[in-house]
Amino acid sequence: MARSTASGLVRLSMPAMLGRLKVGPLLLALARRHPQLSLELSFNDRRVDLVEEGLDLAIRSGELADTAELVARQVGTQ
Repeated sequence: MARSTASGLVRLSMPAMLGRLKVGPLLLALARRHPQLSLELSFNDRRVDLVEEGLDLAIRSGELADTAELVARQVGTQ
């Protein structure tokens, strides 16, 4: 069975506290398993435009305003 390796640049935005305490350690472990993977992290709480800012993923917590401009999926409960 061939094993695939993650590679390339992944740009993420997340709240500072959530990122540093919860998501950051998971991403560090992922990066160690896949040395060809580059992660660019942005820690902020503002609403971001993924396309305009060239982001692959934004993680946010709290209530989400109803909008046709945003596609979101709940990935967990805090």
